[in-house]
Amino acid sequence: MFDCDDCSAALTCEGCASLGPSCGWCAGDNLCINVDSSDGFSATYFTDSNKILTDSKCGFIGNFTVAGDCSAADATYEAPSWVHDPYWSAQIWYMELINVKEAWDNGYTGLGIQIQFNDDGVDDTHPDFKGRISTADSCDVYASASSGEDQHGTHCAGFAAASANQNCTVGVAPGVTLASCNIFANYSYSADFYEQMTTDLYLAISIENNDISSNSWGIDACTFSSDDDGRRRHLEDADSSCPFLSDPDDSPCSAVNCSDWSTMPNIACDVAISAYCEDDSNFDADADACEDYLDLWSSCEYNSLSSNAQSVLRGAVNNGRNGLGTIYVFAAGNEYTTGDDVNFEGYLNSRFTITVGAVGHEGYHSSYSSQGAAVHVSAPGGDIEYVHNMVTAFPIASGKSCGDATMGTSFATPVVSGVAALILEANPGLGWRDVQGILANTSQMVDSSDADWVINSAGFHHSYKYGFGLIDAGAATSLAVDWVNWAKTKSFTKSMYPSETIEDAFSDDTPGATVTSTVTFSDVLDFVEHAEVYLTCIHPRRGDLEVVLTSPSGVTSLLAMKRPEDSHDYSSFKFMTLRNWGEPAEGSWSLSVTDMNADTYDDDDDTTATFTSWKLQLHGHGYDTSDDSDDESDVPWWVILLSVLVVMVLAIYAGYKFFMTKKPMATLETSKSSECELT
Repeated sequence: MFDCDDCSAALTCEGCASLGPSCGWCAGDNLCINVDSSDGFSATYFTDSNKILTDSKCGFIGNFTVAGDCSAADATYEAPSWVHDPYWSAQIWYMELINVKEAWDNGYTGLGIQIQFNDDGVDDTHPDFKGRISTADSCDVYASASSGEDQHGTHCAGFAAASANQNCTVGVAPGVTLASCNIFANYSYSADFYEQMTTDLYLAISIENNDISSNSWGIDACTFSSDDDGRRRHLEDADSSCPFLSDPDDSPCSAVNCSDWSTMPNIACDVAISAYCEDDSNFDADADACEDYLDLWSSCEYNSLSSNAQSVLRGAVNNGRNGLGTIYVFAAGNEYTTGDDVNFEGYLNSRFTITVGAVGHEGYHSSYSSQGAAVHVSAPGGDIEYVHNMVTAFPIASGKSCGDATMGTSFATPVVSGVAALILEANPGLGWRDVQGILANTSQMVDSSDADWVINSAGFHHSYKYGFGLIDAGAATSLAVDWVNWAKTKSFTKSMYPSETIEDAFSDDTPGATVTSTVTFSDVLDFVEHAEVYLTCIHPRRGDLEVVLTSPSGVTSLLAMKRPEDSHDYSSFKFMTLRNWGEPAEGSWSLSVTDMNADTYDDDDDTTATFTSWKLQLHGHGYDTSDDSDDESDVPWWVILLSVLVVMVLAIYAGYKFFMTKKPMATLETSKSSECELT
């Protein structure tokens, strides 16, 4: 990647100075350079050929520290008195970006919190982790199957959890304990890898003890398919039985048009399911099936979640941490330059997970970090224009215990996991949604001139690249202390069946006519958290389609853009957006579909591209938590009993007065609540 001479290999000012006067340290670029060359520096140190040294902070010889004086370089973000790790100066840049010292200064190190790392294992012999890994809360295989092959997992564990000692670096939350699952050793790497992974057993290990699940891995679209065309057609509902309650008269299980549950429901069956689930009493009684049914038959051209994966995640957020919910953190991926979007990976557009993008040294979007409306937050992951990026622990068996792990959203993810641990230490009673809410409230807008940013009607800012912004450990822990837990989730669904033709684009510069369909919600939610769209379209090349959701306030979410993808149709395909966070549900929501690429059809292709149907599912809560909290056990039983007795006495007295006075009976008006409460 760069001219790896003796100077450039040094990761700290002290290491650079020890090499003699020919090497100079630039703290601005975290770089040791040979200053004996004729021009004072060498441009070969930079991986970006368009970047010259005069554009960097090391552009002038006066910016270098030479001959051992490192006091000024190390003072740029001084380590706390309890941090003695020798490579602190190499990690200053990312620790400063996330404002971690403010959280540390308030006493938070993650003490009492446990993070599970699902990766290629964690080196339990490393000084930064030795004696801190709970094997009882880990998978059977938690380290590498072969010596030194747990490099990636060891890196990730280091960013979140490395001890404050005299070895390598310190983690964001050095007080946590760890659990580990080597997902590549517990599952065989084969064409069936996806099916094995979606058993998701590693996501459900000791959910009562593993507070946070950190996942720096992903399954790229179609990678593990044995199909000839390289794309999966995976039926998600394995048992082929009706997932709904059979008792209600209008249950889809007894609907005439829903006889075959092994395939995607036809339009008539879909209408029956929608009618059933849009009835509030049915949704309340059959919440899991109604909320998940759209996922059960989605095709797997891209790795949408299986019904089992959805069940595992739901079970952990409902039951993990003694009912407060496991905090799932996932890497957004490194496919920005290929046009990939987090809405095309099932773990990344789930409301149960926090999807993490990456930034470089200056706090700007990393050139590789995947984008999308479901990105929740960003954290340092490094970028290509810097020689050194994310310095952390290496497996002892690799021959070194510390080094530069380079860059990736893989490394931004454990930074967020570490901050989540600090948040939970500040307030252990937070629910999983509360942690998401705290991050949405406190993450910082960076690169404010970027066109991706929107500020919605509730005042939240969101970007496809950055999510709610760059994570701020100090602000997050401060807000967490007095945070009042949100009320239970309420979910509402609306369906439309436009069945309108999608016109082919006139040219690559002139899109086809946009087809738009609208659904309307009443004032069912004061605060939308996650908005999910399930789209069904017939189209011979769906990568040509742009899909946009517009909220009542006018905020737009680009759910799918023109992309190099040749697969056809969307079959109840799920998209999710966070750009309406905090907005009310009331009003008209529109979904627009546009063909952006000309010559979609082959001459012998008689397919009519059609916007067949779509559904919008909103999840959120109300502002008033007094009668709708997740903890319903605060009222003593004797108070409830006394209240019932008082009501009975008053009712008897009122009846007596009625018969004695013979006044006409007043009309009693009742109203049925339209709010369906989910745990």
